[in-house]
Parts: sequence; C-alpha cells; structure tokens
Amino acid sequence: MNKPASGVRLFIWMLLFPMLSGLYAVTAPHLAQRGLDAYKKGNYESAYLYFNRALEKAVLEAREDWKVMAVLNLTDLDMDSERFIKAEKRMEALSRPESHELEALLLWKRSQCAFRLGKSDQAMLLLDSALAVDAGHKEYELAMQQDRLRYRLENDSSQTEQWLYDFEVLQKETSKAKRPGLVELRALYEMQRRDYKSALQFWKKAIDYNRDRRKLLRMASCIREQALCYIALNQLEEANTLVLSSSGIYEQLGLHLPSLKTQALQLFILQDPGALAKLRRDLDLIGQGVNGFNLAIVLSQYQESFPGLSLRQ
Repeated sequence: MNKPASGVRLFIWMLLFPMLSGLYAVTAPHLAQRGLDAYKKGNYESAYLYFNRALEKAVLEAREDWKVMAVLNLTDLDMDSERFIKAEKRMEALSRPESHELEALLLWKRSQCAFRLGKSDQAMLLLDSALAVDAGHKEYELAMQQDRLRYRLENDSSQTEQWLYDFEVLQKETSKAKRPGLVELRALYEMQRRDYKSALQFWKKAIDYNRDRRKLLRMASCIREQALCYIALNQLEEANTLVLSSSGIYEQLGLHLPSLKTQALQLFILQDPGALAKLRRDLDLIGQGVNGFNLAIVLSQYQESFPGLSLRQ
C-alpha cells in the first residue's frame, strides 16, 4: 500500500546537533535519523529501538511535533509488520497536531490503517479530511489520490470506466520518476475485474521495479498478490513457488506475522491431505508464538477479499 514515506517525513525534522561539553547532544531527530538508516537497510528491530527512543526523548522534552513524527515512524513499522490494531491505537492516542502538514500526514496514515482493518468508509472520510488540510505538498496530494483510487476499488467496483479515467488523469499528473508506483494500483484494478492474466503482467513490472531498487518489503507484498492471481488461474505450482518466495523475504526482514499470513495461502494450494494437515498443525503451533496471528481469521480474511478462494481438503 502506498504510504507517506519515512524518508519524506523525516525531512520535516530539523536535524540539530548542538555541542554540549564537546559532545553532540542526542536529540529526537538524531535518533530518528538513525532509525531511518536502519529502516532503509531492512533492520526493522534496530529501527524500532531508535524510533522508540526518539519518542521517549520527544515526550521528555515536551516537543509535540517530534512526538507526532516518532509515532508516525513507529506506525510505519507496525503496518509493515501488519499489526494494524496496534498502529491504530498509537495514532488515536495523539492530540491534533498544530502543524497542518503533520495533521494531514496523521489523517492520511489513520486512513490507511482503517482501510487495512476493513473500515473502508472511515478510511475514505479520513483521507478526504487529509486532502482538505492545506499541507502545501503536491507530492503528498498525488500519493493521497492514489490511495483514494485504491479505496474506491474496495467500496465500489462497478464504476470501472470512471475509475480507469481517473487513474489515467492521475498518471499524467504524476512525474515520470513516480509513475512506477502506480503499477501496483493498476494490477489491483485488473484483479478486481478478474482479469488475472493482465494483473500478472503488472505485478511482474512492480516486482522488477522494487527488486532493482532493493525494496524488499514492497517486493514481498507484490509477490504475494501475484501468487493469488496464479491460485485464481489454478496454476498451483507457480502459486506455491511464489508463496514460498514471499514468505522467505518477510522472514529475512524479521517480519514474522506477514510471513505466517503468506504461508497460510498454501492451504488454498497444496493438494496432498497429509501435507495440508501438517501445514495447518505447523501454522497453529508457530502462530502461538507470534502476537496477532490467528489462522482462522487470516483464512477468513483471504476468502472475504478474494471471492472464489476455497480451502483444499
């Protein structure tokens, strides 16, 4: 899902390094920058520690702007880990920021979280509120419009011609450097139309784009969506290979919850009863040690969002 990039947001922080007794004082923005460096390297555990320390420092120094930024960075990690309820609670605890820019970012992030929790109407309201705030950043506005198109796919899939027209308008307004990010959105549109062969072509472009830029998290997400297309086309061997690839990348990044959710797709793929029974037992057992994983809920969510998906017996 497109979201306010941590790198963009951290430019808001004034990176101050005042000298104290010949040493640099460790400020909240300084800690956040270290967190960002770790985040870019895929070291999510270190990023979490630095962002959490930045939050503690901001609270200690009574800097509400730094506090909001730290919470937004932690929220990014929560959402990357697919812990959306935790992310929602973090943001609900914040007061309304004085800065219009921070207010827009907070509303935007809350809308993304609501959408992932299945609250489509609330997500649209929050996003429209974010767009109404005068943030003064065209880049943010275009990215928000991408999310708005994504939400519309979920809320009303009947107006495909109007959606495609609005997509093409947005594509023209988006700079050439940013257009590859729209490929994922077009792939979702093709999946909504159940044109899975076309969707596969767009997912391949998105995967290649993210691979070239070492965006492993985005690549894992795209591969998982590609696997769903192959399941719909009943090309189960290809689907299983992609599921293993996607879950492996999540594990490499230390994101255990998304990895388990991806592995659960094998219950829609494997045909051997013995292998299915073993996989279910393994997922139940391993899932007990991963906070937020409930196999029954995960399978239900897949079936709700992807009509026609049926468990193998």
